[in-house]
Amino acid sequence: MRISPRDYWRLLAVYLKPQWKLVGLLTLLLLSTTGLQLVSPLILRQFIDRALDGTALNTLLFIASLYIGFAILIQVIKLFETWSAEYVGWTATNNLRADLALHVLGLDMSFHNAHTPGNLIERVDGDVFTLGNFFSRFIINVLGNLLLTIGVIVLLTRIDWRIGLTVGLFAAITITALMIFGRFTSRRFMAAREASAELMGFLEERIGGTEDIRSSGATAYVIRRNHEFARKYYRRHKSAMILGSASFSTSNLLTVIGMTLSLGVAAVLYRDGVVTLGTVFVVFQFTQLLNQPVEEISRQLRDFQQATASIGRIRELQAIQPTLADGPGAALPTGPLAVEFDNVTFSYGLDQPILRDVSFRIESRQVLGIVGRTGSGKSTITRLLFRL
Repeated sequence: MRISPRDYWRLLAVYLKPQWKLVGLLTLLLLSTTGLQLVSPLILRQFIDRALDGTALNTLLFIASLYIGFAILIQVIKLFETWSAEYVGWTATNNLRADLALHVLGLDMSFHNAHTPGNLIERVDGDVFTLGNFFSRFIINVLGNLLLTIGVIVLLTRIDWRIGLTVGLFAAITITALMIFGRFTSRRFMAAREASAELMGFLEERIGGTEDIRSSGATAYVIRRNHEFARKYYRRHKSAMILGSASFSTSNLLTVIGMTLSLGVAAVLYRDGVVTLGTVFVVFQFTQLLNQPVEEISRQLRDFQQATASIGRIRELQAIQPTLADGPGAALPTGPLAVEFDNVTFSYGLDQPILRDVSFRIESRQVLGIVGRTGSGKSTITRLLFRL
């Protein structure tokens, strides 16, 4: 299924809107961390330059204390940010699990006959699990790291336009490469999730029927089928992970090249007396700092690729609707009730009808025994009574 931006926003709006206060706090914490990370290297530059100029010890101690205080504050903010993100993610995914489970329970028996319990558990729980980071961090983290990247480039450009241009060019190339990789990786992760659901469904059914498998001598057959499902999952998962790792390695390589070139430019400027040693250290710190948001964006995009696959499977599941429409309903009288079937015909899907023109009436407090061969419709009658 093709996923549009509207699908992403719909999920975020439905499951994050009830937590808007906590999401706002999470946004504020991330923006605060970004600002503090940009200021810290500038404090170090002041410390180095003033130390080389012979500034008084008390001033240097104050600058050092300020830097340490900022470092501690960043870690404290990150602690609260992690707690908030986990709470938001788990709350949103648990609500989505509940909605999917309710939707699946309302589908027809033909759907449940075509999907094993293990397969449905994997789709209701496994697919939703991969969305935890998408709900709690993805948009805020990507925006926050983009702001951090832009802030680093702006500050480096103020130091020297050649350094800013070098770093900005490689940051743009890296992010573009990640976006290109993402187009191909999401499809492979979707195929891997589908293979995982098939494997889990197979294992769930076979483990539940262990005694029957042994008694019928089908152990070797079941083992072979397990190997087939496992091989399919392994190949698809390996393909997705290799492409995802290639995306991550490419971003690291481009970041290192950009860092090396920017430090080379800073060294030349220091040699010519254009910048101070503290400024060179700031360039080093900022290029190191730039590696963090690029890696984080790379990781977020990799998680987003898996989330895209899961969202596609969730949308496919939500698109399945019951074929039997409920009637208008009626108020039931109190006390024992009679049961009546009036020319009832029923089939699972498009198969041969299990029941054909069945009619009977059971008065209240009467008992009726139904006998018949396997598959004749005994269980179907009881399921119809309870709208199962």
